[in-house]
Amino acid sequence: MIRSCWRGYLVQLTYQFDIVDIIIVQSIFLRRAAQRLHTAMLFNKYTQSATAIQTAWRTYNCTMTYLHSITDICFVQSMVRRWIAMVFVPLYQEAVHNNGALMIQTTFWGHSACLRADRMRASIVIQSTLRGFQCYIDYIFTMADIVIVQRFVRQQIAKKTVATTRSAVSGDGECGGSRYSEDMEGILCTYGNVIYFGSHHCSTGEPV
Repeated sequence: MIRSCWRGYLVQLTYQFDIVDIIIVQSIFLRRAAQRLHTAMLFNKYTQSATAIQTAWRTYNCTMTYLHSITDICFVQSMVRRWIAMVFVPLYQEAVHNNGALMIQTTFWGHSACLRADRMRASIVIQSTLRGFQCYIDYIFTMADIVIVQRFVRQQIAKKTVATTRSAVSGDGECGGSRYSEDMEGILCTYGNVIYFGSHHCSTGEPV
């Protein structure tokens, strides 16, 4: 009875110590596994955090680098464009002034040429009208002079014919012939004077 109780107690105590040892060993292994898992989780967390930080920092760095690069490019472009403007704006202004001057000169000389052409046309019209009128006047006076000369010559011829007829009737042929020749010379001289004064009138426009 005592042995059985003692053995039962001893077995129970041994079982309890074995269970305790097993629990202690399991707890040690589980703690070690938990520590390894915790370490792995911390490593992963730290890695992810470092990756996120590096990503954010690199993004910020790239953004700032891009912005600074764009700022530098804009500054350089503004400087280059300002220099180009300083170089080419005077040339452009000179070209604009030259084009304006050419336009003004072209307009002025075109207007002057039109005025000269109008004056030339007016002069030509006036000269043609004056010359036509002068030719018409010369023609009229020439015809008048011819008519006057013809009338005068016919009168003289008629007078001489009458005088010749009278001298023939009176029988004084020789005297009449000499008088006829003298009268014809007088008629020719008068005719020449009339023609001379008529041509002088046509050239000068003075009255006969």
